[in-house]
Amino acid sequence: MALALLPAIANAQTPEFKKFYKKYDSKKNFTTIMMSGDMFSSISGQSQNNSEVISNIFIITSEDASPAFDNDIAELVQHPEYDLKTSINDGDDRVRIYVRQSKDKIVEILMTVQDDDEAVVMCMTGQNLNINSVKQIAEQVDDLD
Repeated sequence: MALALLPAIANAQTPEFKKFYKKYDSKKNFTTIMMSGDMFSSISGQSQNNSEVISNIFIITSEDASPAFDNDIAELVQHPEYDLKTSINDGDDRVRIYVRQSKDKIVEILMTVQDDDEAVVMCMTGQNLNINSVKQIAEQVDDLD
């Protein structure tokens, strides 16, 4: 199951995501991770270029996903600022990638990965992000395993 990542600048996250993250942070049966863009660059060994700056990465995972968590994810992505860019269904696996833009630049990428048993939510915020950021982060996380 792919990991979900979430980055954020001080006020770049939507209030809905902040509320969502707070709800599951330190909750039993959930793993939450917050990593600053600087820390990610240090771990990955790649510096960020000036056109794309990752501020933070947040990950929420559950290996025993409940209907309540699935409902909260569904409610989160209904926020009007999130624009669905990719939808993948592969058997029981469902992957969705949403973006939030400000002044024609992507400032937040939200990815959800769900199946019958597991769920992962990734949100990455920054300046001038692109969908390739998700691929780069996923590869780095796989390398850390």
